[in-house]
Amino acid sequence: MTAPAQLPAALDVLTVGEAATLLRRPPRSVRAMCERGLIPGAALLLGRWQIPRAGILRLFESEKLMGHPVHHEWVHIDPPETSGVYFLATVDRVKIGMAKNLRKRCRDIAKAASHELEVLGFIETNKAAWQERELHDRFAHLRAKAEWFEIKGELLDFLVKLNARLREGK
Repeated sequence: MTAPAQLPAALDVLTVGEAATLLRRPPRSVRAMCERGLIPGAALLLGRWQIPRAGILRLFESEKLMGHPVHHEWVHIDPPETSGVYFLATVDRVKIGMAKNLRKRCRDIAKAASHELEVLGFIETNKAAWQERELHDRFAHLRAKAEWFEIKGELLDFLVKLNARLREGK
C-alpha cells in the first residue's frame, strides 16, 4: 500500500471516516487509535477527532519500517460453543485466553469491555490450559500485561495465518 498516492494532497486534516477509508479500518478502530495516541498529531476538537494528513503519512511510514502493512483484512470469526483458546483483539493488542465455551466467553468479555473487541481466531482443544500456557510462553516477549499481548512480529504473523485458515474453513 503506497500512502502518498491514496491521500488527496488538498486535505490537511482528515475526519475519522476519511482516515478509516484510507487505513481500511472501521471508524471505531480509528477512533480507538486516536484515543491511544497511535496516530501522530490527532486531536479531539469540539467532540470530533481531527487527524492531520501528516499523521497518517507518519503512520504509514512507521508501519512500513516495522515490516508489516498498516492493515490486515481480518475476517470476523464466530467461535464455537466448545472448549479452547481464543484471540480477542483491540486495535493494537490481543488477549490470549481459554474457555470451556469459546462463544460465551468471547461474548461476555466483549460486553464488559469499555472499547470495541474483535475475535481474530480460536483453537479448539480439550487441553486449553496447556495450549494457552504454550502460547503465553511463545509470545512472552510481546506481553503487554497479564493475558494481553502486542500485535506485532511473530504474533501478528501467527494471527494472520490463523484468521486466514479459519476464514477458509480449515
